Amino acid sequence: MSSWLDAVADDRTQEMALDVMVRATHGRTAALHRLYVIACGWARSARHPSRAAVAALFWRHIDQAQYARPESKERAGAEPRITEEER
Repeated sequence: MSSWLDAVADDRTQEMALDVMVRATHGRTAALHRLYVIACGWARSARHPSRAAVAALFWRHIDQAQYARPESKERAGAEPRITEEER
């Protein structure tokens, strides 16, 4: 997984690559959590701004996948969800 993130960090199509990685989980919460943990470790391992930017983008994709469930959209009057970045 870290090698995928290394490759994505220097690729201008990183949005698409990150989306593919998240979609590969098929919405499995445990798999999404694992991706998040891996991205955290990867971003911290080098403490480089480009890694932090890629990780933040990846986390947004993960958050969108977690909160894009049909039942979430249909909940009338529900409070908006708070993503990890907003905490």
